Amino acid sequence: MRIVCTILLIIYLTTSGQAVENYKNIWRLSKPDIYPPYLVDCTNCNDEEIGAAFECDPERKKITLELYASALATGEEDAIMPATLRLSFGDYNQPAKLKLYEFHGYTPVLSFEFNDPIFNELKHTRNITINIKGTISEYSAAGLSPLISEFLRRCKSQ
Repeated sequence: MRIVCTILLIIYLTTSGQAVENYKNIWRLSKPDIYPPYLVDCTNCNDEEIGAAFECDPERKKITLELYASALATGEEDAIMPATLRLSFGDYNQPAKLKLYEFHGYTPVLSFEFNDPIFNELKHTRNITINIKGTISEYSAAGLSPLISEFLRRCKSQ
């Protein structure tokens, strides 16, 4: 009985340690002391607070991206409004090789998950263009695009 308990204890400690290690591999761009997790510094944002939180899990080939907007273009802080995130990979000069992905969500929190096809695409592309449409203003989208691009580049290099 002691041997069985010891074996179970060793298995438990080993697997729980792996879970902690896996979590450390997730790259997160955030500031835990403020909400939203990450505020984008952009000019002419029409007093919008915008932010983004990211998780990169290379083992599962999964990227999770959340966009936040606390003050929407409509002026209603907690309004739930549709928004679209468009990602394009490749060269616009070669339309046959250009791949487009579109995700639909809702503000104030937009959650998008990228899985195998997009994760693999990230490893083989140099040009990433991001276009956010919807209730997040154009100025805010302009501030978020470089942030998301940088995150995707860091994630694919892991």
